[in-house]
Amino acid sequence: MLQPLSQQVTEYSYSAFLIELNSYANTFEKEAKKGQDPKIPLRIVELTSRKYGIAIISIESGLINYISLIQRIPAEISGGYIFSFSHCRKIQPINIEKILFDTGIKQDLFKPAKDSPDSNFGRNLVYEQWQILMNKMINLSPLDRSSIIDIDNMCKQLQNDNYEDGLDIMLFERDSIGLALEFAGFGKDRPSLLSRIPYRPKSLQSPILSFRNVPIIEDDLIIRDMQVFPNWLKIDQEHIINAVEFEKRDHRLMIINANRNNIEKNIGVDLIYFHQKFNSFVMIQYKKLKQEGSLKKNRRYRFNDDKNYESELERMNRFKDHLLLNSPVNSPDDFRLNNEAFYFKLCDPSDHNLTSQDLVQGSYFPLSYWKIIVKSDLSTGSQGGKVIEPAKMRYINNTLFIQLVQGSWVGSVSPKNISVIDELIQESLEKGHSVNLAIKKSSEAVS
Repeated sequence: MLQPLSQQVTEYSYSAFLIELNSYANTFEKEAKKGQDPKIPLRIVELTSRKYGIAIISIESGLINYISLIQRIPAEISGGYIFSFSHCRKIQPINIEKILFDTGIKQDLFKPAKDSPDSNFGRNLVYEQWQILMNKMINLSPLDRSSIIDIDNMCKQLQNDNYEDGLDIMLFERDSIGLALEFAGFGKDRPSLLSRIPYRPKSLQSPILSFRNVPIIEDDLIIRDMQVFPNWLKIDQEHIINAVEFEKRDHRLMIINANRNNIEKNIGVDLIYFHQKFNSFVMIQYKKLKQEGSLKKNRRYRFNDDKNYESELERMNRFKDHLLLNSPVNSPDDFRLNNEAFYFKLCDPSDHNLTSQDLVQGSYFPLSYWKIIVKSDLSTGSQGGKVIEPAKMRYINNTLFIQLVQGSWVGSVSPKNISVIDELIQESLEKGHSVNLAIKKSSEAVS
């Protein structure tokens, strides 16, 4: 239950910013309505990189129309910065002059930031002033109380985040759900679905739990809790955290989350996506990049920092050899541009807007390509150590990878015994990984 505003804790230091959009107004509203995160160039200096604030947004002259979180992203432009707006909530229009007059906040203390390069720098409201303004906004628009308080509470949760244990794992789990939705044809619904996953640094839980007890949402999309699982899946029920099924017209997707530990104790995340029609699967294992130095391009994965790398590589090689020996191509549905089933996704979680509904930007490496890189000079660091630096080599990005997996142009070829997926999951759990198994179902029931 929400505390009365007068009783809420006040030891916070984030700011609120009034944003007046002119040339970007249509772009902002179009993307916000789709559940996307608009990215706008603005002249704001008080909000440092990767910190969050409250955005009070005007797309009509003299009126407040939206409220959202705002974050400066690592992209500087001439005369300003790029800012990302997330969890955009449209509210009943509120007259700016009236609310400032009623609260006694002087306009020269709360100058708007504008989306024009020749505008003056905007000025922010400190936390205490924002609380006064927030109370007045709620009084003027009581139907928007929940939206306004939700944004404020999210900013409270986010302001002290320093990527404590478990948050990168939670982010990778969330991203794997987004990838599965894209693979299975739910791309248009993915932003709104991911927006249902709360950011909870003090109560980490599997993101899949966010879809429990959500029977129906807009645009004919149905979400159900799952109780019946494929008969080849032998995972102990105590390790299945939750399972849900998404259905929309001819698309059906089941996602099962399994792990043996609390999320903060997991050491990795694996996504296994199975396309039933083509009897094909891919496995994506997340690897964390670290920025070294001040340049964004200096993001590297160092083998020596990953004590589980050798055993995980051995496991992938073992299963790959088994699949190649037992996967003949006998029909058009068996054809692949490449029958690689194992991939690494390298990404830097600290560079991602934690409240974003976007996928984490990353670099995909097929296992066969990865092994060639490891043997080449490309993976030799300046001091002789082994390192993967995506900026210096070819890789597959999100867009291309999604297209390839959607049509099963890559992935395993009809394994004779589909229980190999169950074996993969069991070994992932033993190694302390959280696993999301996503099954794109054909018209027949999964069996």
